Amino acid sequence: MAKAHVNPERYALNYSIDLDLSNGARLASFLNQAANDMPLTFFKKPHLLRIAFGMKSLPRQNCLEMKRWGYVIKAAETILEREYNRTVFSDRVEGYRATTNDADRAKTKLRQQSARLVTQHAKVQKTASALDVRNISDPALREEVINAKRALTMIGSSLLQLPQLPAKPPPTK
Repeated sequence: MAKAHVNPERYALNYSIDLDLSNGARLASFLNQAANDMPLTFFKKPHLLRIAFGMKSLPRQNCLEMKRWGYVIKAAETILEREYNRTVFSDRVEGYRATTNDADRAKTKLRQQSARLVTQHAKVQKTASALDVRNISDPALREEVINAKRALTMIGSSLLQLPQLPAKPPPTK
């Protein structure tokens, strides 16, 4: 039997907030419950802030809670991983949600982090390749740079084996 479609905003507004929990724990609990009840559904930041801070109504764009969002979402992500074996997946347009299972986590978070790893490796490789070890007089530092260059070469060949998949699958029609 298929579940009836529930509006994510209405679901968030009707969610019962446990005020005994910390802000991050409230948000983690909500995202976990939403992943169970409405898998793959994104929620906008104002709805998540209302739940995290136990607010009666949606917050305004310039409120103090909006400025504290980074701390709260990080705390929620830590709790989701530790207690629920989920991660937070965010999309700039859609919002935030918890992953539903290992396949979802692989399709979203792993792909996203792999793309970042490849990009970061390229930046570090560029910095290292610009260094001429003959111009470094400190023997310990010279050895450190040589070892870093070797490690970056080995990492680079391993990164070529990572599947170069998009972080987000193409839309289906």
